[in-house]
Amino acid sequence: MIGYEFLKSDKIFWRKHFRALIPLSMPNVVFRLTEIEAKKLLKINRSLFIRWDTHFDNLVETSWWHIIKDEKEDITKLNKKARNQIRRGDKNFEIRVVKRDYIIECAYLAYRVTFETYNTIERYLIESEFQVAVKNLPKETEFWGVFDRKTEGLVGFSENLVRDEACFYMSIWVLPEAMKRYASYILFHEMNKYYLNDCQLRYVSDGARSISHATKVHDFLQSKFGFRKAYSKLNVVYSDTFGILISIAYPFRRLLKRLPGKLFQKASILLFQEEIRRSCETKDYF
Repeated sequence: MIGYEFLKSDKIFWRKHFRALIPLSMPNVVFRLTEIEAKKLLKINRSLFIRWDTHFDNLVETSWWHIIKDEKEDITKLNKKARNQIRRGDKNFEIRVVKRDYIIECAYLAYRVTFETYNTIERYLIESEFQVAVKNLPKETEFWGVFDRKTEGLVGFSENLVRDEACFYMSIWVLPEAMKRYASYILFHEMNKYYLNDCQLRYVSDGARSISHATKVHDFLQSKFGFRKAYSKLNVVYSDTFGILISIAYPFRRLLKRLPGKLFQKASILLFQEEIRRSCETKDYF
């Protein structure tokens, strides 16, 4: 979701989200973080836990992964249906890079309407908050607009973070009506071409496995555009008190998942993360 705090520690960038520290640096960046160093970061930034990846794109299959594409975008290698859908999207929409100021001034409607279609615990931003959030995004953030060819109006946009020889599609907001006319197909195709073919980045990514909400985007990218799972090891360190709470609640994770209410939903997400972390500990890595 759009808008986050970020910080830098020992050349590694982090974003602070729901009192968690998550790397803003790409997962291919190798760094060592001891438990002592992790807990120091948690204390300084008043956070509950910190998580990061190691053994990125390891050959060992784990329950934690990032969805990436590291091959050139070639429409002739996509299946016939996907090629047709991209061409139909191209007839309906124009895709182009836009400035940050344009997103601040013109993109709130696309954000608001699209947000209403998501099943998420993320907080909805009013327009003034949205504008501040976009303004404060890292300088390496790039924006792509989706424009209706008939009306020339903005019907969607993508927020992309480019660093560490890779591009992370941080968040994408496309109006439902435009989605039905294949806007997402031409958007991903054009961005893939630019970052993989023109810029020759190592890969583009749509992020790690989702633990907070259901999403079909990763399946879409794998089936239509040749994205794949890049497995890695999930590492999590908790603050002392929060770690005790996680240990106490962990045996009841399946019960908590069935209980209604946002508090239990958030607890269930954290316990699912802990389940993935524990499963990664049992794997052998090259």
